[in-house]
Amino acid sequence: MSEERPDKDKPIEWSWNWGAFFFNWIWGLFNGSKIALLTLVPGLNLIMPFVLGAKGNEWAWKNKQWDSYEQFRATQKRWSIAALFLVISVLFSSGAMILYIEFQVKNEKLFSKSLALVTSNSSCMEKLGAPISEGFGFTGIIERDRTADLSYPINGTKTGANVHLKAEKINGKWLFQTLFVEIPNQADCEGLQE
Repeated sequence: MSEERPDKDKPIEWSWNWGAFFFNWIWGLFNGSKIALLTLVPGLNLIMPFVLGAKGNEWAWKNKQWDSYEQFRATQKRWSIAALFLVISVLFSSGAMILYIEFQVKNEKLFSKSLALVTSNSSCMEKLGAPISEGFGFTGIIERDRTADLSYPINGTKTGANVHLKAEKINGKWLFQTLFVEIPNQADCEGLQE
């Protein structure tokens, strides 16, 4: 029979448990809270992290033998630090990947060629306001360096717009099938040709 904790009846204020929220079933196994395994059940996996975040400290305190409340708090703090590290790592990695993809697409000749056609077009210059510069981000895909279907933002001194293009690479050169600039509340730019 195990000994009772000296501070078992100590009134405890339960707070949110970030370790239980982010590491859910792993946290549950290490903290004697097998109910955390419900996060592996489809459907419940959307709800259980929130339940664990809210009830995790209480369940861990009741389900595992702790030497003291201080040991318990120190352990849960380490789980929270690990969760913070995980979140920062995921955000940093995602941001780095987005910037890398953005850099790769914008260094593609297709991008610079389309931007050059837009910035040298008098209709676009008049409607957007010179100078025209590229915005951040893009949507679409370049498939196997053969076909492309992209949209990206541009900004002029008067307004912003989106460049839409479809192109095919033939004999190492990008040829536009469609290229147009969509300007909010205005007619599109005219005469975008190679």
